[in-house]
Amino acid sequence: MNNQQQKTYFGNGKEHVFQDGGSVIRVSFSAEDLKNMQNCLNDRGYINLNINRRQQISQYGHTHSISLDTWQPQQQPQQPPQQQSQGQYQQPQYQAPQSAPAQAPPAMPARPQMPMPNVEQDDTPF
Repeated sequence: MNNQQQKTYFGNGKEHVFQDGGSVIRVSFSAEDLKNMQNCLNDRGYINLNINRRQQISQYGHTHSISLDTWQPQQQPQQPPQQQSQGQYQQPQYQAPQSAPAQAPPAMPARPQMPMPNVEQDDTPF
């Protein structure tokens, strides 16, 4: 979003923190907000919103603001598919890597055998 562009705000949010440490943000919209949101639907019929923590809690206890997300990805020019001289699409061919590993990695050395200690049998459980 361009810094020069004015933000469009809808409704308010208030965070409620529970005794177990969890929280929920409850949002509310007026009927007028809902009508204005209807006018901001994108070409697929959706509206994207940003919910941001306010710098200061409002006089009504609102902790979050809700604004219209106007970010748009930059359009990349589409490249037409390459065509054969006969006018048919030619699928790109897979090319294997040019260099293969020169040799296999060295095998791990065998573990040395540890001598077993001479332990007397007794009645202790451990």
